Amino acid sequence: MSEKKLGEFLKEGESKEEVRKEIEELLKGVRPTTKKGGYEEIPRELILEQAEKVGLSEEDIPKIRVEETRGGYIDVTPEGEVEIVIPRREPKWKVPDTLRHELAHYKLGLPSLPQAERTWEEDIRNELGAMAIQRGGRLDSDALSSIVLTLVLEEELPKRKATAWVMEEARNMGVSEHSITSSKRWLRNHWKRLRELEGYI
Repeated sequence: MSEKKLGEFLKEGESKEEVRKEIEELLKGVRPTTKKGGYEEIPRELILEQAEKVGLSEEDIPKIRVEETRGGYIDVTPEGEVEIVIPRREPKWKVPDTLRHELAHYKLGLPSLPQAERTWEEDIRNELGAMAIQRGGRLDSDALSSIVLTLVLEEELPKRKATAWVMEEARNMGVSEHSITSSKRWLRNHWKRLRELEGYI
């Protein structure tokens, strides 16, 4: 792509190098982060609010901790205590969604097998289940697209394989064909857009 086209992305005071870096991060699927702000500790009222949304009572909420990590996850300490980890640099507007998602995973129960022994199909089924709880029992095209993007950009699965597996599991869970078709259409357009952006760098 030409320098002129790259200029279309420039905001006032922004350099071409800064725009190239932003595009590179987008292509890598980098999660939103912030240099300033974020939570040093998640407010208790926010934890209780998100737990209520996924149907967890106060006494069932595991320990929540914040650390320098790329994405939220569930950890088991050497003492066997289950903890939910939230990224230190995640923007505050994103934290409720991440927290609710990890609480939904916790509600589903920890996988019985270690990561190395689980299949992608099992992981996708678990992710769809958590997403359904997170969204009040509803799995729409946005949820399906989000899972495919995670598998492709972060787990480096091939696009076709990730899409096929997610849509097959979604269909088995009773997700509507309309949502599946809408998700596949959006993903095709998204991959096309990413290919176009590759030309800018």
